[in-house]
Amino acid sequence: MRPFALMWFLAFILRLITRTDIWVLIPFCFIWVVASLLRFHIARVYNITENGDCGEFLIAFCCLPCSVSQSK
Repeated sequence: MRPFALMWFLAFILRLITRTDIWVLIPFCFIWVVASLLRFHIARVYNITENGDCGEFLIAFCCLPCSVSQSK
């Protein structure tokens, strides 16, 4: 929770400095990367190989709720 809160704080400060809203994407990208890495870890631990690496990436990228619900 702390890294996520730090990302929001950093995005807020950068938004105030630059006066653009692009910095709001920092927390989103952080969560997406963490979710993708978690999906790859779960596929490796439980030996889920029918989708391959590309399939696991697409599951993590396109359907985060599906990816989290399959994590046991």
